[in-house]
Amino acid sequence: MLMGYGGLNLPFDVPANEFLSIEGKKVSTSRNWAVWMPDYLDKYAPDPLRYLLSANMPETNDMDFSWREYVRRNNDELVATYGNLVHRVLTLTYRNYDGKVPSPANLDETDRLLAASCEEVFKEVDNCLSRCQFKQALSRAMALAHEANRYLDGKRPGRRLKQTVKQRRILFISLSV
Repeated sequence: MLMGYGGLNLPFDVPANEFLSIEGKKVSTSRNWAVWMPDYLDKYAPDPLRYLLSANMPETNDMDFSWREYVRRNNDELVATYGNLVHRVLTLTYRNYDGKVPSPANLDETDRLLAASCEEVFKEVDNCLSRCQFKQALSRAMALAHEANRYLDGKRPGRRLKQTVKQRRILFISLSV
């Protein structure tokens, strides 16, 4: 049908998954045992559900959807890991660099290791996505977010920047007196 229509990009891979159950029961629309998207979207944003389904995707085994796991993954992973990292980076950037990404300067070994890790994970995620291994791609991306959070915990760039600003103020005051 797609070829008959003409001019469309044809799929190069059509991934298939195993079965997904809900709270231990087989999905059944006739028994009203399903997550109805219009009802869900009336109450919640789509991204937490996208995340859970990608993280729990039944690529090679049957998987079970549970609301408890939905809440846990949203709070412990999306908010606490990814959201925390995004908030920290944006806050540092806007507070200290006028909302612009600064040019890297004086990178130490820890900085270079994280940069190399980022490059490697980007390649791995790209490779996983090209093979339709979405669950593994997401897992690697979240592992990188954990690593970046640990890096920020160790570096404490906000504290260092505050100390630098404080030292500059002291220097300015002493020079102006």
